[in-house]
Amino acid sequence: MWHIVVNPIAGRGRTQKALPLMESALQARNIPYRLYLTKAPRHATELARELVQNGAEVVGAMGGDGTAHEVLNGLIGSDATLAVVPTGTGNDLARGLNIPLEISAAVGALASAPTRTIDYGVDTDAAFGVILGLGFTSEVMTHVNKYKDFLRGPLAIAAAVVKVIHALTPEEMEIELDGKKVCRKTVAVFIMNSCWTGGGMYVAPEAKLNDGLLHVCLVNELSRLDLLALLPKVYSGGHVGHPAVEFFACRTIKISAARSMTKMFDGTVYGSTPVDAHIVLGGIKVLAPSGGRFVSN
Repeated sequence: MWHIVVNPIAGRGRTQKALPLMESALQARNIPYRLYLTKAPRHATELARELVQNGAEVVGAMGGDGTAHEVLNGLIGSDATLAVVPTGTGNDLARGLNIPLEISAAVGALASAPTRTIDYGVDTDAAFGVILGLGFTSEVMTHVNKYKDFLRGPLAIAAAVVKVIHALTPEEMEIELDGKKVCRKTVAVFIMNSCWTGGGMYVAPEAKLNDGLLHVCLVNELSRLDLLALLPKVYSGGHVGHPAVEFFACRTIKISAARSMTKMFDGTVYGSTPVDAHIVLGGIKVLAPSGGRFVSN
């Protein structure tokens, strides 16, 4: 039995429209299921917790990275398996798990996928499967989530980038990585468990979902024009080697900033600095087709 938590408003309504297709795909494969529709922010976490307390073995997250984020937080500490059904804006956890973004293909891939374990990050405010972001990353997702215009997916994120970049301000930060401190004036911090974020931005090319590390990408002080020129390169990993971009890999990270900064977890914006995060090795079970971002496949 699949117990599927559904965020009907994810993906600018794409999830609601995809529900009949998903049900048809499940029925065609004789997979028993029940649906649980969310009604408010954090409701998916509550539903997931209730489901595992009642013995659910497979809990689906139908929506975007925010829905998967909430369900993951509800599954922590349980033996349940997460099944990501991607119908949202970014779908970066699904991308890392090699789950197709077309609904029928996603159900088909999940139906035959083996169970694997992935790492996740834990901060004082939440756990995350894809990213904990500060600065520019958080501001972009705030704009995406606030202004529900007609754009969907990566286009919505790209439009938000253009609007947010004009107010960009670098921030003084003290960053402690596995006990080693560095100070930087930074416009964006990406603390990555996966390699992709922002609807396919290849931010951390070295990251794998089970490598036991958080991969940190810092975009340090640079002009707005330079950032605009840099951003398109991120989709192919072309930002690697840019003089304003630094990479670190660590198991623990602490960040304090000169002013309070909002955090972004897996496309959902809440909480504020300081950051005090660490990696949890193999902490969550997932259905993952072959070909995903794993140390060994």
